[in-house]
Amino acid sequence: MVEYYATYKLISDGSHRANSHTKQSTVHITIVRIAPPTKEDGRDAQQAPATIKHVPVPGVVCSIHCSTPTPMPTHAHATAAPRSTNFSKNSQVLISLVLAGAPFPLAPPAQRNTGILRAAQREDRLTKAREISSAAPITGTALVMYRFLAMGDPSSGFGTLPSLDTAFSPSRANPIMSVPAPSFARPCTCSPSPLVSYTGTLQYLTPGALTRDAPCNGPFISERPAQKVKGQLPHREVDRQQQSQQWNSAHIKVIVNFRISRGLAYTTRPNPRLVSASPIPGKRNGSVSGMAGLGSPNVHSALPISPYAPRIHSISDGAWVNQKVLLIHGTVGDPEAQAVEGNISLSRLDDDFPAINWPVTESHFKALVYLTPGMNKLRFDFSSPKLANSNSTNPIHSTFITVHMMPMTNSPPLQLVILLGKDSPATFDSTPARIEQEGNGLDVAIKKFRMAAYLWQAFTAEQMFRNKMGRRCFRFEEEWQTGTANYRDREDGTMRNEAKIHVIRSKRTVAEIRSIERAQQNPSATMSGDLFKIAGEAVEEYFKPSPGQHQYVSVLILDTHWDKSANLVTGHAALGGTHGSGIHMGIFGSHALHSYPTSLEEVVPAFTDCTRTDTNFVANDANQSGSSWEAANIGIGAHLHETGHLFGCPHQENGVMLRDYITFNRTFTSREPFSVRTNEKGGLVLPKDECGWHRLDCLRFRNHPCFRVVTDPKLGVDRSIHAWPVDSGNVLITANSGVAYIEIFTEGDETCHNWIEYGDGNGRGPIQRQVVLTELDLRGRLPEDRKSRKIKLSVKSIAGESTEVEDFGLLASKASMLKLKNGQVAFRGAKLGRSQTQGSEPQEIIFDSVLKQTKLLTQIKFYHGFALDGIEFIYEDTSTQLIGKRGGAPGGSDFYLDTRRGECILGFYVRSGFWIDGIQLLTSCGRKSEIYGNAHGGSAHTLIPPRGYSVAGISGSCGQWMDGLSLIITR
Repeated sequence: MVEYYATYKLISDGSHRANSHTKQSTVHITIVRIAPPTKEDGRDAQQAPATIKHVPVPGVVCSIHCSTPTPMPTHAHATAAPRSTNFSKNSQVLISLVLAGAPFPLAPPAQRNTGILRAAQREDRLTKAREISSAAPITGTALVMYRFLAMGDPSSGFGTLPSLDTAFSPSRANPIMSVPAPSFARPCTCSPSPLVSYTGTLQYLTPGALTRDAPCNGPFISERPAQKVKGQLPHREVDRQQQSQQWNSAHIKVIVNFRISRGLAYTTRPNPRLVSASPIPGKRNGSVSGMAGLGSPNVHSALPISPYAPRIHSISDGAWVNQKVLLIHGTVGDPEAQAVEGNISLSRLDDDFPAINWPVTESHFKALVYLTPGMNKLRFDFSSPKLANSNSTNPIHSTFITVHMMPMTNSPPLQLVILLGKDSPATFDSTPARIEQEGNGLDVAIKKFRMAAYLWQAFTAEQMFRNKMGRRCFRFEEEWQTGTANYRDREDGTMRNEAKIHVIRSKRTVAEIRSIERAQQNPSATMSGDLFKIAGEAVEEYFKPSPGQHQYVSVLILDTHWDKSANLVTGHAALGGTHGSGIHMGIFGSHALHSYPTSLEEVVPAFTDCTRTDTNFVANDANQSGSSWEAANIGIGAHLHETGHLFGCPHQENGVMLRDYITFNRTFTSREPFSVRTNEKGGLVLPKDECGWHRLDCLRFRNHPCFRVVTDPKLGVDRSIHAWPVDSGNVLITANSGVAYIEIFTEGDETCHNWIEYGDGNGRGPIQRQVVLTELDLRGRLPEDRKSRKIKLSVKSIAGESTEVEDFGLLASKASMLKLKNGQVAFRGAKLGRSQTQGSEPQEIIFDSVLKQTKLLTQIKFYHGFALDGIEFIYEDTSTQLIGKRGGAPGGSDFYLDTRRGECILGFYVRSGFWIDGIQLLTSCGRKSEIYGNAHGGSAHTLIPPRGYSVAGISGSCGQWMDGLSLIITR
């Protein structure tokens, strides 16, 4: 292996600041292999392998002299140039490779992130050669065509570059032609960063006869995968398009590494001034891992970077996140060529958090990073007993990245609660060995629950990022306390701002909580759902939410107990939902708490602990917790499932909201141990093997108030979404905040299998505030066996509100249409409320003022108490129309229209759930009435007809009070 290093200096022209700093950038070119084709490649063997010589040339970075049976390029060099004038952390950088005689530029960035990208896709080739220079070529061939097969490095954070075929005939007047490359797929950063690597194979091909402007039907890369040969680099098969042409070719594999080392530079020069490379003292050819005696260089050193330096795949240098614990995964070396084992030591440069080791399995690793607000400079050191210098202080197997953390402050927190009985000893089930080792008291429970919550947070943020929704996540309420996330904080008493665990004592005793009649797993229990009510009462009493305020609470019941005699887990229920009007809550027992980690150092040991579950002391929940690590999966994962319910997630066809959390450990470990549940030996775990949130869960989180970040636009007052039947059997979906997505259910579906997504205005398409749906389009999205079933829709707005269409076919049919006496056609909108109160009967009125233009509506009277009882419309001639009934407070509440200004009804603001809790009138002059009824009951809906339509009447139902309401609209 021969390595070349070159340093370029970008010079400021003073156009920005007089004291502009210069930036040092390093380009590292490694010629991995150069050899003629062999018989294994399917071509004629050449006479002898090519040789490489390093010959310095003034003004050129490096020279490669090659001797092969066919002409080879004389020189090769790489250049680095700024893309923009402001060479800051958002600047983009260009890389181009130039050969004397012919160029092979890096092609434009592709939209894909991984894989080998080919400019010459199947049966796609360069159809016309570049115009051949009229001057006599240097070589004896008429044309030299190069193909650079670029293989992207996903860990670089820059995406990948495709290949490019190019043809160029050198001449004496133009021996070197430089073709600048386009910008990288993503911007570079100015802070120290790992190398950005691109690997490719250069094939240079000399056809026997090509004339000026003649078509070049050169070879293309077949779809057949590369064939690995031990000790050799893999080749990709090259097919001949024309057997008559004799192709002479050789392969050069080139690795181009680019790194911005330090400083800032401002320049308007399109290309940098080249500076001759000065030799590095002590520089030797060969593996950089063999360098010794160089001392301890700083992180900005120009020393060569080891090929075993960790490559971070999941996050780029300079990224911004919002959560305290960040999940990172990456690789070391080349997993396909030679997998390595070892450890990654993850530390902070400021030593604010102790270094923690994370295992490397077959070159893959996963790690958790504890972040503090602001800049976090991280160092990843790889060590292995099989590598030289692994235990030295030289950062030759090291990678440095910077991650910025901005805590969320504009979103409601997820509250973490430990619930105790009023006479509870505050202990949890554990084995004697664990009790002796770590204890089982309240302090240990707090540490374990806090760490489990941080794992939820890291897992969710990574899942949101993989679904291209940013690293958004819920936050926790925090308090200044002794840190528990690592051992050193506990020993030193270091104070940190960490998640607050609220400890609440219930009014119920431990015996009441552990009653077999309340045990959810008891099939004959008479009060199986009572624990949710008990927890809800305690939480509501503790937080005392004000009217209209929402609290999001995840509860751990500490008094859960494994009753071996009854073969039952008592004091446990896995439930999630809403308690009262403002408590969104998920509850879970503590029967698996003994297996949880208490700190980041214990995460991998906890998820790889194969200690068998001793059912004399602890439970084997659902017979899926046969070992300690599997119990941790069930406990942490199933509690996250219930937390998903409190955020509004229903059960899904896969993911955490099914039961995929039984593999929750895979997110945090690179190797899975033996599983008692499956009776199978584990192995390497890649990101594709992990469990995750379903796509619909991520869409729901994207628009949930707990997941809002500071860059999200402020939401308006109107957050509702509605469905309106209109002409031609269409249905209009309107939402002032925008339509987010639509879930499509068919009759008999328990989970959603089909959905439609819309843009959010944040890189995923424009916001759609009005969407037209047709039954034909919806049925076309369904599989054949469900196309004839009744369709139900659940429509979500970007503001997080939703509306249900129970029968889309009925809503879009003539049943929603009515013919008015004046000949107009009107439509009944989707109904609010369930129409299920005792004695509920449908009612409907068409305003007289719509049927008779001379009749004037002057007054509306609302009858209400804790809910809406009825609405009476009073006209100028004292005639009235009533929907509902005259109940509630005597006399009702009056609202008068300003008829002199032509004021009329624009729509209504409605609070509804199972019935109509409250209502507010909206007028065409912008006025609003007060909210009559319960102003905080149910959810909010703003009923305003779509553009081009107006309110013609009201349809609904009434029992003890109004339990259904919809508008009748007309053009």
